Amino acid sequence: MGTHLGQQLKQNKSQRMTNSGKKEFEKFDAEKTPYSLNRAAIVRIFHIHYRLQAGVFPNKRTLSEELEISEETIKRDIECMRNDLHFPMDYNDKEHGWYYTEKMDKFPVITLTSKDMFGLFMLDELLKQYEGTPLYAPLRMLLDKVVDFVSPNARFSLDNFETVASWRPVAGNEVDFKKFETIQYAIENQRVVKTMYRRHNSREEYERYLMPYCWALVDYRWYVLADAPGRGKVHTYVLPRISNPEITKDTFEKPPGWTPNEVLGGAFRAMGGTEKHNIVIDFDTWSTDIVCDRKWHPTQKFEIREDGTSRMTMQIDSLEEVKCFLMGHIDHFEVIEPAALNAEIDCAVLRMARKRGLMPAAPDEGNVA
Repeated sequence: MGTHLGQQLKQNKSQRMTNSGKKEFEKFDAEKTPYSLNRAAIVRIFHIHYRLQAGVFPNKRTLSEELEISEETIKRDIECMRNDLHFPMDYNDKEHGWYYTEKMDKFPVITLTSKDMFGLFMLDELLKQYEGTPLYAPLRMLLDKVVDFVSPNARFSLDNFETVASWRPVAGNEVDFKKFETIQYAIENQRVVKTMYRRHNSREEYERYLMPYCWALVDYRWYVLADAPGRGKVHTYVLPRISNPEITKDTFEKPPGWTPNEVLGGAFRAMGGTEKHNIVIDFDTWSTDIVCDRKWHPTQKFEIREDGTSRMTMQIDSLEEVKCFLMGHIDHFEVIEPAALNAEIDCAVLRMARKRGLMPAAPDEGNVA
């Protein structure tokens, strides 16, 4: 298991099991139900744990009196601690009580099902997109704390996890920690940032003063939603194209009630605009199988026809990202609305054909060549 989570779970398992009690992870068995750890049982086990830590050699009789329950219940609790949770404990005949055979700092009481374990590993993979940012350390610490409470006798085989799940997201670039931290400080303290910024499709950098409102993570890519002094409009700035940010002494205030949805609500992905477009696209059966089961935009609607084709409708305020999306389905769709989107796709197809030498250049069509 190559993941951080898998390595930690295995390490925790090794630390919590005595040499005499070691055994291989059990394969998931839906018919095999472990000792039920309801709320009352967890409270009792916590009490037993603290008595063991105190070194007072508790036994069934003393624990039964302290908790005011039967000795048979205490017996089941102790069996659970030893057999299900693998607490390193043994009975001392001389002291007539139980004790820890090794230091016990952590308290593993969570027994996971296969669904729970699958969720943990997905969280572990999702966490990787925050590496290189100040968010990673506290999130990693929080997830590790959850893992510390997982019973090593989890009902899912960690060794076989990678044989039943493969996680292959489109990973973003590694984030510059210092740059991220500087902008994060500006967001939290509402300070203006002086920076250099390279616009899309340009090699030149320009000096900018930004008032960063918040972060946006779209398709594994970090953006800064920021206004600029005197502009009065929030734009999206791609984090990798920001360089040398510096905190200035100037401050700003966000408009009351402002939300990121004001910028991203009408965007297909992250690129907003000022115009409103009603999008209507027909897909053939090949593309329908690919696009219809995903949420591309909050306003989208899909109509699946009996012949397997489909119609997608949505309302957005910028055409550029939709055009790029459709180019991946180049001969499997037809734009019904708007005409402007059809024109942009036609121009892109003509440029592609000319670059590939499939048709001669047309100097008279300056908007296409």
